[in-house]
Amino acid sequence: MQEDTDNQHHFYNDRYESCYQLIWHCAQNMSYPDFYEAWHRQSTTTHPEAPDNIPVGNFAEAQILEAQNIEFNQLRTSAHTHPLAINLLSLKEETEQGAIAQKLCNKIYKHQAVKIPGKPPTVKSDAELQQHLFEIQDKLQRPNLALVLYIKDANGFHEPTEEAIAFCQKLADPDLGIHLAWITNQSLEQPLKDIQPDPLKLISKIQSWIDEIV
Repeated sequence: MQEDTDNQHHFYNDRYESCYQLIWHCAQNMSYPDFYEAWHRQSTTTHPEAPDNIPVGNFAEAQILEAQNIEFNQLRTSAHTHPLAINLLSLKEETEQGAIAQKLCNKIYKHQAVKIPGKPPTVKSDAELQQHLFEIQDKLQRPNLALVLYIKDANGFHEPTEEAIAFCQKLADPDLGIHLAWITNQSLEQPLKDIQPDPLKLISKIQSWIDEIV
C-alpha cells in the first residue's frame, strides 16, 4: 500500500515538473503578449483531487513567470515625459546614501534609451544627481523624466529599502521635471508614486501615471 502511494506521488511530481518545464520554455521563447493571451484563456485544471476547477493562471508559478516576462520597453513616451524603467537589484540591501546615488546614476547613464558614452559622473547626494538629470532631460528632449524603479530577480519583485525610499523622496522634484515611481506594495508619500507589482495590470498602471505627467 505504501509503495503504491509513493509511486503515485512520484508520478504527480514528475508530471508537475514536466508541465512546469514546458511552461517555462514557452515563457522564454514567446513574446509577452502571445504568452499572456495563451496563459489567460479560460482553460482550467482537471486534476481529479482538485476541489474545483481553478484557472491555470492562479498558481504562484504563473505569477513568477508573468513577472519575469514583463516588458518595460512597452512603455510609451508622451509629449511631455520620457520614462526610464530601471531594475535596481544592486540596491536590494544597500543602505548608504552615497552608494544609492551612484548606483542609480550608473543605471540611468547606461540605460538603453540614454546610452551616454564613457564613465558616468561621480555623485554622492540627491542634489548632485539632480544636476546630471538635467543633461538626461536635454538628451531625451522631454521636460520630464519618469523614473520607474524596481528591484526584481528570478523570484519576482522585492521591496525597496527604507534608505532607498528616503533617498528618492529627496531626489524627486516635479517642479524640476523629476518624477519617481517605485513598484512596491508599500504606500509611499508624495512626491513618490507607488505602483503595486500586479503583473496583469502593471504596464497599464505605469503608462497611466506617465500620461498624467505634464
